Amino acid sequence: MERRRLSALEMAQRAAREVFAGAVVGVDGGLPALVPGAAAESGAAAELGAWFLGRNGMLDDIPLAMSDAAAIVRGGYLDIGIVNAGQVDAAGSFAGAISAAHPGVGAPGYGADLASGAPGYGADLASGAPGYGADL
Repeated sequence: MERRRLSALEMAQRAAREVFAGAVVGVDGGLPALVPGAAAESGAAAELGAWFLGRNGMLDDIPLAMSDAAAIVRGGYLDIGIVNAGQVDAAGSFAGAISAAHPGVGAPGYGADLASGAPGYGADLASGAPGYGADL
C-alpha cells in the first residue's frame, strides 16, 4: 500500500473521529482549530453533543471570560485536548517558550495546559513539515 501525506482537512477529520458523546474538547490554534469545523461538517458535533473550547476562550459560539476558560482547561473539565504539533517533540515532551525578560524560565504554553487538563490528548501533525505527517 502506497503511503501519502494527509491534507490538513484529512488530519482534522481524523482527529474529529476521536470525539465522543458529550465530550468537552480543547483545541489549540493552527491545524487543531480545524477540528470543530470537521466535526460539524460530518454532523458528529451536533449528533454527539460535543463542546469545543478554543484558544480564544470561545466554547462553541459562547464567549467566556479567559478566567472561566482557564478554569475549564486547568480544572480537569476537558475530555480531550488537541494540540499543535509544534508544541510537542518526537518524545512527546512539550516545548516551552523562553522570554527574553526571563531567560531560562520556560512557560509551557496552552498545549501543555490542554494535555495536562484532559485525560486524553493528541497532536495534529502538519503534513508539510519534513518528518511529520502520515509518514511519522
